[in-house]
This record gives sequence, C-alpha cells and structure tokens, in this order.
Amino acid sequence: MRILTNFQYSIKGFKTDINNPSGASSKLAYLDVIPELEYDILNYISLGIGINYGIRITEHNRTGDEEWIRADKFKSSSASDFGVTSKLKMRFNDVFAFIRYNIGISDITNGIIYTDINGNAVDNASKKNRNLQIGIGYVFAL
Repeated sequence: MRILTNFQYSIKGFKTDINNPSGASSKLAYLDVIPELEYDILNYISLGIGINYGIRITEHNRTGDEEWIRADKFKSSSASDFGVTSKLKMRFNDVFAFIRYNIGISDITNGIIYTDINGNAVDNASKKNRNLQIGIGYVFAL
C-alpha cells in the first residue's frame, strides 16, 4: 500500500439553457490536491481511493456565443470543491496509465437561487463537480 499526493490544474464547467434560449456557460479553473491510498492487487494493477480538494483560481462566464468574461465581482461558485476519487492504475516497467473518477460531495453553488421557467424557486437545485480523468506517466528512478 502506498500513500500518494497529486497536484493538478483542472478546468471544469457547465452549460445550461434553462431560462435562457441562447444558453449560459461557466468555466472554473481549480488547483486540485488529491491524496490517495493505492493498493496493488496484482504486480501490474493497483486500485486507489482518495479525496479531491479543489481551490478555485478563476471563474469565467458567458451567454450564448459571446466572449468569456472573467467573474471578478460576482462569482457563481464557491471558492473550494470537495469530492472523493477512485482509480485503476496499470504499470508496465516505468510507464503507467490510469483512469480516475472524481465525484463531488460539496455543493459549489455560491448562494444562487435557481428558478424554474415560471420563476419559482427550485429547492433541490445544486452544482457538484464530477469528472473522469485518463492519464499516462513515466517513473524516473532516483
């Protein structure tokens, strides 16, 4: 069993056409810290579980096909994101490949009240990040 910590720059986002026929989009950039426990099930295959803590660096929004606008004054997402991860990793000598799934636990909505087409508040609306990552790498022996 190994304890690993990964750092990565991630761009996440969403698009919606609710209450806006031309659509609205958000693009969120995060610095993610991903500590994981990794366990070898065979000599060349391992499974990992961990957490994902993301710190929002920037947020950009746009309507329709307009230019992206940096959200400096009003941010529609919270400053951090928290989730859990699972990973399958294969090794071939010093080369490895992995697939990781991250599911958000925390609601990244920043106090926004979502409404339906009639303007009524939707009580159970929330935004949670989810993503699938595929990666390859090389281990340098020191």
